[in-house]
Amino acid sequence: FHIHSKFSDGKLTIPEIVDLFGQRQFGAIAITDHICESSTWLGKAASYLGRTLTPATFPIYQEILKSEAERAWKQYRMIVLPGFELTKNSLSN
Repeated sequence: FHIHSKFSDGKLTIPEIVDLFGQRQFGAIAITDHICESSTWLGKAASYLGRTLTPATFPIYQEILKSEAERAWKQYRMIVLPGFELTKNSLSN
């Protein structure tokens, strides 16, 4: 399974996710926030509403994932798999 953070449509920050699953002794998690296409009105709405990674937020996202993956291993011996979910928002194919 995979988890979304506040960088897209999740409820928790990445550090909160690491602590939630680490304290419950998970061995591994995957944090994979949305990257929505930006050419349709649905994709533009996702960006406007803060429900997607953007060119501006992606570098910060990567930095936080890296530091939290290191902390997760040191503190909980939990692997954090970094990633993202490509999302095409359209009403038809």
